[in-house]
Amino acid sequence: GLGTMSMGEFRSFINDCKLLDGAFTDVGINTIFANVQGPKVGTNQNPLYDRAYNTFFLQDTRDGTEDEEPELNFGEFQEAVAAITQYKVPNPYQSFAKRLDTFLTR
Repeated sequence: GLGTMSMGEFRSFINDCKLLDGAFTDVGINTIFANVQGPKVGTNQNPLYDRAYNTFFLQDTRDGTEDEEPELNFGEFQEAVAAITQYKVPNPYQSFAKRLDTFLTR
């Protein structure tokens, strides 16, 4: 949708920025995409995570509903970039702010 990013668009972003390597793989992409989409308010379950896991790990898109596929909004995209930083600049002796700055200015 307008102002959101689908899994395909997120993968294109990752590929265009040449971010995949031995430390950041397809599993990392799938995990981040699923986890940045928080659970619905008032529940202890995360149906978006379940759908993303089923779709991208199990290749099963049947969930019995007519909902649209999960997409990232801008806040979730920002969180995803922060999560990618953990893979790309994993130095535990630097502050996260410094690692994020290093990642974004490469």
